[in-house]
Amino acid sequence: MKAHSHKLSADIPPPTLPIPHRMPSNDVAQQGKLDVIGEEKRTKATMPSELETAMESLIKVFHRYASKDGRSGTLSRRELRELMENELSNFLLSQKDPAAIDKIMKDLDTNGDGQVDFEEFVSLVVGLSIACEQCYQTHMKKQGKKSSKTDSHSPILLKSLQIHSAIIMSDVQKAMTLLIGSFSKYAGKEGDNNTLSKAELKELLQNELGDLLGKANDKAAVDRLFEGLDTNKDNSVDFKEFINMVTCLTVMCHEYFIKK
Repeated sequence: MKAHSHKLSADIPPPTLPIPHRMPSNDVAQQGKLDVIGEEKRTKATMPSELETAMESLIKVFHRYASKDGRSGTLSRRELRELMENELSNFLLSQKDPAAIDKIMKDLDTNGDGQVDFEEFVSLVVGLSIACEQCYQTHMKKQGKKSSKTDSHSPILLKSLQIHSAIIMSDVQKAMTLLIGSFSKYAGKEGDNNTLSKAELKELLQNELGDLLGKANDKAAVDRLFEGLDTNKDNSVDFKEFINMVTCLTVMCHEYFIKK
């Protein structure tokens, strides 16, 4: 899967507080810790949503493995292998190919510098998440069911992630589950459980990304964002279109905190 250039919508402003209190700065992230201000004073209302938790987790995981070989902003081949073996071991084993890491590295390293940067890493997670969501939706269609909040963590979703429910998920697997779960939690309330209507997207933005976007209550901004996400102009946002927005925001947040 190729890494894509993700351009942010003009309706998505730079991150606003309290997100910086929840997301890792570069030096802290390398230690796998969050620089949280006033952690003991948090209330339920200020806790990160599931979607924000997933985005935060991807940043933390990347920096947990990056820099071990000297370059703090990228993953070397050895670092990528270590990340894959620890975070996506079942997927790696399912490939049944000793050269799987080399092929993944070649596919992700679009600029040919022998390193995988954060955006290239996120493209890997996004590709796997899309494949898992498609597997999940296919199963639900066969069962004649609609996805729901409780279904988002069902055994079939865990199976699509190629893990058993008795096995503790890695941080990347948890993030993928949260990404899919966040989408399916809101999709289908008005009909098609595979897509988000404009009203469903607005509810998702308010509940999952309200602090980050800061414009979830602005109808005009939501309309423009919906139009920008709905690339095939079918008046709905599917998982691929939704995950493109999440990718943009995650990359933006990563760049924001790296600069800080």
